[in-house]
Amino acid sequence: MRDFITKREKDLASQGRNTTITHIMLSSESKQIINARLDYVNNSTFPYDFIVNEEDAGQGTGNPRQYHGAADRVMISSLISLQMQLSTESIVLNDCSNFHKLMLEQLRYECGYQNYFETYRQNVNPKYRMKCW
Repeated sequence: MRDFITKREKDLASQGRNTTITHIMLSSESKQIINARLDYVNNSTFPYDFIVNEEDAGQGTGNPRQYHGAADRVMISSLISLQMQLSTESIVLNDCSNFHKLMLEQLRYECGYQNYFETYRQNVNPKYRMKCW
């Protein structure tokens, strides 16, 4: 994440725009990922605050057959997450996720605020490039 933020701040500076990134919007269907953000407090070594949907359904899977009575909560949570992510200045997408593929198509057709987006496969650091199985 730090590599992305550093690169993005340089890009913004070259455009004469505000270069300070202060917030990270975190979204995941995994409660474990959402809760892990609490291990990173805003301080001199990690100067960012997280924005999350505290009411996220956290269904743990992208497979609707496994929602077992939670489909309405998952749908509402998904729409809130989609709106939050499409309202950010820049976004990094997991191109192995069908949900993120949907967002990528929305962005390609200019549905959303994003000024910049990239996928993990495009990451400049090969160690962070995802491989879909």
